[in-house]
Amino acid sequence: MSGVQQIPQVPQLPQVPQAETPRARGPLLSSRNVGLAILALIVVGAVIIPWILADRLETRLGDALLGPSLSHPFGTDPVGRDLFARVAEAARTDVTVAVVGVLLSAVIGGMIGVVVGYSRGRWSGLLMRGLDAFQAFPLLVFALLLLAFVGGGVSTLIIAVGFVNIPIFIRLVRAETLAASRLPYVDAATCVGCSTPRILWRHILPNVLTGALTQTTTAAGYAIILVGALGFLGVGTDPGAAEWGVMIQEGVQYMTSGQWWLIAFPGVAIVVTVVALQMVGESVVKARRVR
Repeated sequence: MSGVQQIPQVPQLPQVPQAETPRARGPLLSSRNVGLAILALIVVGAVIIPWILADRLETRLGDALLGPSLSHPFGTDPVGRDLFARVAEAARTDVTVAVVGVLLSAVIGGMIGVVVGYSRGRWSGLLMRGLDAFQAFPLLVFALLLLAFVGGGVSTLIIAVGFVNIPIFIRLVRAETLAASRLPYVDAATCVGCSTPRILWRHILPNVLTGALTQTTTAAGYAIILVGALGFLGVGTDPGAAEWGVMIQEGVQYMTSGQWWLIAFPGVAIVVTVVALQMVGESVVKARRVR
């Protein structure tokens, strides 16, 4: 027998499952959070400020064309109304028209795009060629023609915004549907006898919502610009209405006399709103790429 001592085996302890590390949260000042915060301030301001400063929306010729000050942060307009309250009141019109019009076009265009993309029939190609011809012309031209025949007003602006954005959502959702319809689980659902409405609702529609949401924020930004352009040309809302484009058009004649605030603050409001919408849309795109 050798003098080598055998080392007793140490019993292995049972492995304790490690707790999953929580997902790292994005920075507090991310583009999404900043954009959402700006949009929230715009919406809340559009609701509260005109109500709080209702008396300053009345005509006061003695306070006409006052420059920015503590009592009037944005100055006053040619009839003495507070420009800060007017810009907030105009946000109601512009944001409402943009959001409602784009959502209307997203619903109609999304439904048509899903059906066209899944059917892949001959009429689908004809529809796409028709949309190509429609989108070959500037959207502002179609909006001007529609308003020229129907007339101005908030409801007409909503219809115009929705009408010019429907082809964009049809093309986007159709492309997303074509890609989603080739996935294996869609073929499996077809083999087990699922109906076409069930396949579209349960398996294809969830895959196209992200792209449609991104386009919604982008289209809302362009809708803000479109509504402002139509108001500046005098074919949007009624003259004298609280709308950013109308306010800029009214203030152009006073630029040569030094009243710069009449067009500066409504213009800044348009830029800030559009940039905030683009920041939210870009964050959705980045989150989609990470997935």
